[in-house]
Amino acid sequence: SLAFGFGYYLRYRYKNLINLRDATKKLEVQFPSAVFQLGNRINEGISAELSFGAVADTMKGTEAGVFFNKIDSNVKFEGMSIEKAIFDPEKGAMNEYPSELITSSMKIFIRAIEKGPEITAKTLIDLSRYLSEIHLSNERLKDLLSESIGSMKGQANFLAPIIAGVVISIVSLVTLIMGTLAKATQELPQEEVGGGFS
Repeated sequence: SLAFGFGYYLRYRYKNLINLRDATKKLEVQFPSAVFQLGNRINEGISAELSFGAVADTMKGTEAGVFFNKIDSNVKFEGMSIEKAIFDPEKGAMNEYPSELITSSMKIFIRAIEKGPEITAKTLIDLSRYLSEIHLSNERLKDLLSESIGSMKGQANFLAPIIAGVVISIVSLVTLIMGTLAKATQELPQEEVGGGFS
């Protein structure tokens, strides 16, 4: 009952964090495509402020769509600049997706805006390709390491019960020896015990 109570508390306590982690992972997978579309919209002559709304409509129902929609809402309804709409400590879109990858990408985007729309579009398209290549590299590494990791997990699952059994056997043996030794010392005559241990 103690274990159940503790487990239920931890599940309730960290449920939101787990959901946040899962949402962030989904966004990281969809992010290269979203950035590519954002770059294309800016390249077509749409302003950066309006591009977020256009991409959010295209990617409706995805984490990337939710992220870009939040930025668009901050710009349109809160009157924020793009930088504040993304990084504002209270209402910024990054508050809901704590990811180093996305934070770095958005910082690059903010710096690119200062150079003009053409540079921004080119930067975003190049960034999208770079992120896609990183994702492909990660998947390839996982594929290459999957056999080794699977083998290690199998060995750990096989060896863990054996090691636990050996440890428990040693503890039982030591306990048995101590018990036998205690009985043997009690059965010795009092003088021998006193003289032997003085």
